[in-house]
Amino acid sequence: RALYSFTENPFKNDENFKRLYHTGDFGFIRDGLLYFEGREDSQVKVNGNRVDLEEISAVVNKLEFIHESVTFTFHSSLPDQTIVTFIALKRIYDKQLMKDPEAIAGDLNKLLVDFMIPKIFIVENIPRLNNGKIDKQELLHLYENSLPKEDVSLKINIKF
Repeated sequence: RALYSFTENPFKNDENFKRLYHTGDFGFIRDGLLYFEGREDSQVKVNGNRVDLEEISAVVNKLEFIHESVTFTFHSSLPDQTIVTFIALKRIYDKQLMKDPEAIAGDLNKLLVDFMIPKIFIVENIPRLNNGKIDKQELLHLYENSLPKEDVSLKINIKF
């Protein structure tokens, strides 16, 4: 990344500004205003730390019992934002290997820094859309449905 961090400035009108730093942010300019649309890569900020979700998946996929994995953030940009890795385990003799999510997190604890260790969610397989892309919405929906539901009760004090 460092070799490509600086690029020629196509907007230069002063020799002192002939190079730009490539941040990875994606946007466009319209009517003299800069519009930010996101990032070109898979970096997100979680609890003040910059995290590359593809890097987490790459580390997870190196584990011998992993068939496939994908990492997303749940509740992006909210205070309870969480990194979640969805894992499809390898099959041996047509049976899926059994591996406990806590054990996988323990394995990752040796390979990743603390703030990069995701919640582990094991699925039968990674769902795909008709075009072959990963169905992110279905995975996040499965994760959300697995979370304990809060018991919301309303207390009303009435004084006469």
